[in-house]
Amino acid sequence: MKGDSEYGNAVSRLRVRKCTLEDLELFNTRVIKSANYINGVNMTTGDNHQVVAIVATNAVREVLNTKRAEASSLAQSLVLANALDKCSHKSLMLSDHLQLIQLDFSSAKASCSLPGCIPLYVGMPVILRV
Repeated sequence: MKGDSEYGNAVSRLRVRKCTLEDLELFNTRVIKSANYINGVNMTTGDNHQVVAIVATNAVREVLNTKRAEASSLAQSLVLANALDKCSHKSLMLSDHLQLIQLDFSSAKASCSLPGCIPLYVGMPVILRV
């Protein structure tokens, strides 16, 4: 978004739910190509594989991030970084942690749920929000 101030401003308004009709029109020009949107942006051509995608659910975000990491890491190994889960103020036992990693959260309704593992490779761009 650094090189596209119009898009950056639209995303900033989206974050606070203050989108304009112009923002909606701009977002609609960047819909990802799929079975439902045959004329959408093809994520596999040119620099499109590096674009930012706005998605409706955490499950879609996790799938998209995993696919991008797999595609971008072809020349090197992909590492799955597992979450270090805590309950109250103590760390969970390894067996508890392994059970949490294997849980299927794809139908979870929690809006702030985090993935149990994140695919990473050396040099991968990431965004850390604290």
